[in-house]
Amino acid sequence: MVKLTQLLFIFLLFYSCGTTDHSAQVLKQNLKMTGGIDAWQNLEQIKIISKISTEIGGNTVSTVSEVRKIAIPSLQRTETYLQDSMIQMTITNDAGSYFYKIADGKPIASTAMDLEEVYINSSLELLEQSHTLDVQDTLFNDISVTNLLDTSSGVSYLYDKNNGHLIAQIEPSAYGTGVRHFSEFKSVGKFTFPYGEVYSVPGSGYRTIREVEEIELMLQFGSEEFLHDDSWQVIKNGETIPDFQVAIFPTGEKLAKEDLLGKTTLIDFWATWCKPCIAEFPNIRSAYERFQLSGFEVLSISLDQNQDMLVSFLEDEDLPWINAYEPKGFESELASDFQLAAIPKPILVDQNGIIIAVDKEATGEGLNKLLEAIF
Repeated sequence: MVKLTQLLFIFLLFYSCGTTDHSAQVLKQNLKMTGGIDAWQNLEQIKIISKISTEIGGNTVSTVSEVRKIAIPSLQRTETYLQDSMIQMTITNDAGSYFYKIADGKPIASTAMDLEEVYINSSLELLEQSHTLDVQDTLFNDISVTNLLDTSSGVSYLYDKNNGHLIAQIEPSAYGTGVRHFSEFKSVGKFTFPYGEVYSVPGSGYRTIREVEEIELMLQFGSEEFLHDDSWQVIKNGETIPDFQVAIFPTGEKLAKEDLLGKTTLIDFWATWCKPCIAEFPNIRSAYERFQLSGFEVLSISLDQNQDMLVSFLEDEDLPWINAYEPKGFESELASDFQLAAIPKPILVDQNGIIIAVDKEATGEGLNKLLEAIF
């Protein structure tokens, strides 16, 4: 029989784990042991050089180098290199986040992204909102941890109760729950950083291994490094879409740009393996059913290189608009002409083939508002 004093102890332990004071205490302990709160608050610019390997099913499919530059509070630039050649870049500034494909040192494709968070130390960011965190003491891989759950994002931050280090993050993604492990903590000046990071989606066979090679502190970056330059882009508002021809699924009949003239059309590049693409289909369907009779058309172009997967998907998911496919995917002339850096890539064009909206502007409620204004 459990004694009353034992029950009271258990209750107090549980209650203390759910208080704001406890979450703030955990975060302050981490910040103190890794450099000090004041020092972290004064660290505004940093450069991190890493090697990143990607594995699928236990096999390494790519190894690249990454250079990340951060300038608090809102600027970040991440460059990815294959051997000595830059192949992609991400820029975040006050206007948003942008992803670029790079070839021969120049951007060849770009897309707007969801705004990336810019921070150097997640514990410092969490401290400002510690009153909103759910707190629980638990076990993670047989290690006693304090779990700080950010209920707004669904991300859990796991702090080792023995040494105070942030050893893992558990975060939702379009492809399932991702787990990010941190290890190999090393000192850089007065600060301590994790030099090892492994990200995986359990059950998927996918993981990335990041090995930090160098960290530079207290730098002075030029603001021009974080500018988004779209002067070279042809796929942007006000421009005319390039000439193209695609095969309609399943007949193989050819459809060209001229066939879309006279209607407001959403050109939507997607693939069956792209979860964010599929997540947008209900909204596209709603807009199509609402505005079709007024002159709205949808052309979905699949970049699936495995046609069997496309056939299976379309058999299960009825998409009532025009469906086409490009079997060469991102390596196709079509992808090059439309400067595709990533999918989904929605492009809303008017009756003359002039672009009205691209990327996020042509999705969700933004798409509906644009169509309401047109029709």
